[in-house]
Amino acid sequence: MFAAGRDLDSERPWADRRGPGPVGDGPLSQRVAVTLGAAASLSVPAREIQDDPICALNISKTLGWADECEKHHGQCNGSYPWFRSDGAAGPARLIDVGPPGHPSIKLVSTNGRRLKYAALSYCWGDRHSRLITEDKNVGWMTTAGAPLTRLSQTIQDAVEVVRSLGMAYLWVDALCIVQGQPDEADWKAESGKMGFIYANAYLTIATTSAASASQGFLRSSHRSGIPVNFMARKAGPCDGKIYFREHTQIGGSFYEDVVRSPLLKRAWVKQERVLSRRTVDFSSRQIYWTCRRNRYSEDGQEDGEGAANEAALLQSLGISGMSRNMREEMMHGLFFRSWGDLIEE
Repeated sequence: MFAAGRDLDSERPWADRRGPGPVGDGPLSQRVAVTLGAAASLSVPAREIQDDPICALNISKTLGWADECEKHHGQCNGSYPWFRSDGAAGPARLIDVGPPGHPSIKLVSTNGRRLKYAALSYCWGDRHSRLITEDKNVGWMTTAGAPLTRLSQTIQDAVEVVRSLGMAYLWVDALCIVQGQPDEADWKAESGKMGFIYANAYLTIATTSAASASQGFLRSSHRSGIPVNFMARKAGPCDGKIYFREHTQIGGSFYEDVVRSPLLKRAWVKQERVLSRRTVDFSSRQIYWTCRRNRYSEDGQEDGEGAANEAALLQSLGISGMSRNMREEMMHGLFFRSWGDLIEE
C-alpha cells in the first residue's frame, strides 16, 4: 500500500528547482505524486495538499511559518529600508473583520496608530461591480458596517482568511480608500503611501488564482489530486480514496502557479510583492509562503534561494546611501505612477 503523503520516486525529481520541466518527461512514477486519503482504518486524512486551502492544517502551517519568521528573521522585521516602526506611513483606514461567522465588517480609522494588519494583493478585473467605499457610504460603513454579501467574492475570501489566522484587520484598496471623489483627495493621499502600506503589513494575501475580484480564491477543485476509490483486505477491510496529482519541485510549481498567474501580469503587483515582508499566495493548486528569508509550499517543500533572490532586489534599493527622505520620494513615485496608470485604464 502507498505510504500516506509520500511521493513516488521523489528522490529523482522530474523538474529542476529553477524552473518547470515538461510534463511528459521521465517515467510516470517521477511525474505523479500519490497520497492516501481518508480510509476506514485511518483517523486523520494524510494528504499533503488539502482540498480546503484554509483548513485547520493549512492555517496551522501558515501560523507556524509566520511565528518562525517573526522570531528569527531580522530581515523581515524592520532591518530593511521602507519599514517604519511608527504609524506615520500607515493606512488611514483598515477593515475590522470581526469574529469568524460574523455577517459584516466595519471600516475603522487608524488615527496614526500602528496596528497589525494583512494587506490584499488582487486583480480588480474589468470592473469592481460590488461595494466600494465612496463619500456617500463611508459614514455608515464606519458606524453600522457593511454586510459581507455586498463585497466582491475575493474580498469576502480575504476576510475569511484573516479571521482564520486570528488577525483583526485587513487593508483592501477598494474599501480603505475613498473612491470616485471629484478631486481624488483621498486617493492621492493614500496612493502616496502605497509602498509603505505593503511594507508595513504583517503579511500580504496574494490571490494568484483569481483574474478578477468577482472570482474569489478559496474554491479551487481537486487541489489534493484526482480521487480514485480503493479497497484493501489484509488485516481487515479498509476502503477510502487514493489521490493522484502531478509531482513538481517547488521551483517549477511556484513558477507555474504564481509567476505565470493572472495576478503577476500587472506591474504594480510585482512592486507590492517586492515590498511585502511576508506573502501568502493562494494559487489554484496549493498555497505558498514567501518571506525575505525562505519560501515554503503547502506540499512540504522549501526554497530559500528563491526567497533570497527577491529579498536582494529590495535590499538594493536601500544600499545606495540615500537618505530616508530620498527613499520616501522614490517610494511615492514608484507606486503613484503605477496606480495612476491603473486609474487611467
